[in-house]
Amino acid sequence: MGKNAIQIDLRQAKLFFDEWKQMCDADNGVLWGFSLHTPLMFIDDDRNIVANQPDKDGLLHLQEDVYVGKFPADRPYSATATSFGGTHWGTIPWQMVSTIDKAEVLRLMFHEAFHCIQPPDFFVKNVNNGHLNNLEARISILLEMSALLYALGCDGQKRMDAVKAALSARQKRVRDFGDLSDEAFREVMEGTAVYTEIRMGMPEEKHLDELAVYVNNAKSTPMLSTYAGYCLGALYCFVLDKFDEDARRGMGWDANMAELLRDVAKINDIQTFEMFDYTPYGYNTIIEEEKQKAEENTRRINEIKEKFIHGSVLSIYSEGRASISGQMIAVEDLGMVMRGKVDYHGEAGNLVADGGDVLKVRQDLWRVSAQDMVAEGNKLIGNDWVMNFVEDFELSPDGEGGTNWILRKRICTNP
Repeated sequence: MGKNAIQIDLRQAKLFFDEWKQMCDADNGVLWGFSLHTPLMFIDDDRNIVANQPDKDGLLHLQEDVYVGKFPADRPYSATATSFGGTHWGTIPWQMVSTIDKAEVLRLMFHEAFHCIQPPDFFVKNVNNGHLNNLEARISILLEMSALLYALGCDGQKRMDAVKAALSARQKRVRDFGDLSDEAFREVMEGTAVYTEIRMGMPEEKHLDELAVYVNNAKSTPMLSTYAGYCLGALYCFVLDKFDEDARRGMGWDANMAELLRDVAKINDIQTFEMFDYTPYGYNTIIEEEKQKAEENTRRINEIKEKFIHGSVLSIYSEGRASISGQMIAVEDLGMVMRGKVDYHGEAGNLVADGGDVLKVRQDLWRVSAQDMVAEGNKLIGNDWVMNFVEDFELSPDGEGGTNWILRKRICTNP
């Protein structure tokens, strides 16, 4: 197929858009109090766009009842939300669509549509839940998930006891690690999208089984810092519905769902973690499995710290975003490490890392290992990454010794 040929099946895309719109129209704003039918686009490997509506700037044109165009070459794309042509969109890579069945595609459409509804600044906020890689934090958050899942499968006093157990496990993390605002943020950002896709994309009798899959995945995930919010936020939404659906619909984007549940369930006092019997929620199994994972997690974190604290490092000062096919690891005192295939696009240029680590310290500061780095004009070549930077940026030593480097915008001085 030619490089400019559209890989997306326009007819199939139109069918997806039509069925998804029918489901949104059937909901008629009942689930959240607003329509879920948003601007949505598929993007293929050659950056061809197939969208459900035109953009405000007229970059897309109508073809076979859908809107087509090109996504910019200097910007990353993934399953998320982004702005293009003066319009905010939910975006879905077509290669994801081509590997799953129709029901899963529709679920994915609801997930990314909900991201489109969320405030755009959600996607540039620095969030670090690195404490969730700690053994005690993992144990408490997995018990919190398990107790909420248990609460959904029962009623009456058993449900109330399970909710109290979940809140007590969370209270322990507050006691051990302090402020959990980044946890609450991730639960609202990702958990609400997971909740929406399950509620809209699956029959009610399958909801509990699907949530159990999420909890089991969390138990097997080596690093919980990124994944936990998806699972826990969705669980809180479903449990809130058991008490008062209006409470969920009325919450803001800065909500703390755990506190909201406590208010809605009218829970005043919660016993300390040590006073609860967590046996019904899988305590013994969780303890045994997590102790086995702890040593490996410590090894991974120490390896990352060694690379970015004691090793040779290139610091890139540039506003931008990255797409990743791999693992994201929050390291509490460093930032967010992206491990796998990373494609970073920013004002400094384009960096592609394949199999290595890219550290996002904050939105305008990224780091890679500079061990054995080679400079060729405006190209930097590392052991597992390549950076093409623009002429306005310059490379210079960062401190004495010549082992660390910095790439930043050239400072112009008057002659």
